[in-house]
Amino acid sequence: MEKKKRKIDYLNLSNLVLLLLLFIASALFVVQLYSKLPILYILIIVAILLLVMIGIRVLATRKRKVVKKIALVLTLIFLAPTCFGNYYIYRTNHVLSQIGGANVDVIQYSVLVSSDSSFEEIGDLKDASSFDIMALGDIEFNDEAITSLESDLAMTNLDVTENNSLQDAYDKVTTDSSAVLIINEGLRSMFSEAGHDLDANTKVIKTYSFERERQANANAVDVTNSSFIVYISGIDIYGPVSLVSRSDVNKLMVVNPETKDILLIDIPRDYYIEQTCQMNQLDKLTHTGIYGVDCTVESVSNYFGVDINYYARVNFTSLINIVDALGGIDVESAYDFCSGSYCYVQGTNHLNGDEALMFSRERYSLPNGDNDRIQNQSRVLQGIINKVTSPAIITNYLDFMDVLADSVETNMTSDDIDKLIKMQLNDMASWNIESFAVSGTGATEYSPANGFDSYVMWPDEESVAEAVDRIYTVMNEH
Repeated sequence: MEKKKRKIDYLNLSNLVLLLLLFIASALFVVQLYSKLPILYILIIVAILLLVMIGIRVLATRKRKVVKKIALVLTLIFLAPTCFGNYYIYRTNHVLSQIGGANVDVIQYSVLVSSDSSFEEIGDLKDASSFDIMALGDIEFNDEAITSLESDLAMTNLDVTENNSLQDAYDKVTTDSSAVLIINEGLRSMFSEAGHDLDANTKVIKTYSFERERQANANAVDVTNSSFIVYISGIDIYGPVSLVSRSDVNKLMVVNPETKDILLIDIPRDYYIEQTCQMNQLDKLTHTGIYGVDCTVESVSNYFGVDINYYARVNFTSLINIVDALGGIDVESAYDFCSGSYCYVQGTNHLNGDEALMFSRERYSLPNGDNDRIQNQSRVLQGIINKVTSPAIITNYLDFMDVLADSVETNMTSDDIDKLIKMQLNDMASWNIESFAVSGTGATEYSPANGFDSYVMWPDEESVAEAVDRIYTVMNEH
């Protein structure tokens, strides 16, 4: 007698397969969240997921097909958000790993000729009448830049003149169509400061990039229990955030995780202080940036007499991309004013990336000049924080994370960032944020980085002393 074939219950089999996928997805979800959430939250999530899967399995073993179908639908309902959650967490972890632990400066050199020169390619430069290289600012890679150019031209012992005058170098390259100027791109803004428009009157034939390991290693602390200071540096250049240029935004962020206090100390870009990278000569704070973030952190740390634990860097491209990825931000303006082709009204302004950048850079049309600009920079930062912490971030989250990976860098490790996130989720505490701006008096003094007399700001010692007092008060509170 033939044995009767057993009928396969495809509905039950489908339930088993999907339930297994849900189990795997849930396990991965918990593993990825482990470093982000407090253990209590993890246990609650595990308990909920186990109860859901047990309940679904109980329904799937019922004889009635309609109940089994309900189990199948429930499995799909829970599987979809779990998979999406895994993807979102993966993207978040990936971005944090890219942002944290930054330790390399990128120094870019450009080979320039006048905008009306007939030279278009690197080989054309064999017919150049002269070669100059700037001897101002950071000259560490000048020889490497010359060697790279010699290699491209298949020439040796190229006759290159060191030039320490922005005026002379600019006049030479813009009036002689066959003259060549090699500059560290960190100096481009210095030409602008001297009133020379390289962007309009020269063109780039070739660029060379060199990397330098940063020495400003994190003075790491337990960020959940100990106070720490982060130096925020805004670089005045477009492109990758690791490129070296002037530091136009300078803030000390003092964080006390126990008392939930944050103190922001705003420092004018033109503050005339000793600079460790220029043999402790006096120069404008913004010029420390052309020597790299090491110089900025060390010079500010020495001047204020405080230990800076970490730094964070952004640049023009960072700000534009972050604001656009958020779908714009709302910023409060204290005045009606215009900057370039953009105008702003007193009160609330909804700004895109370009508008936010111009809002944070303008100083000449504001009654208090650089002091008002510093306040506007803080308002833009507050606008970004408000948008990031609002429900609107949900619709822009992935775009925001993509941009963040290329827009911010810090020497704080991703582990420390995870600890801060976990701490915040654990206590859900609100933070008290205060700001204080040190002040000074405008003057005209010699700038070693420029090579000529420039506008500077002599620090007001009373405001500096008050800033230091506030820093230590916040750090030592319990």
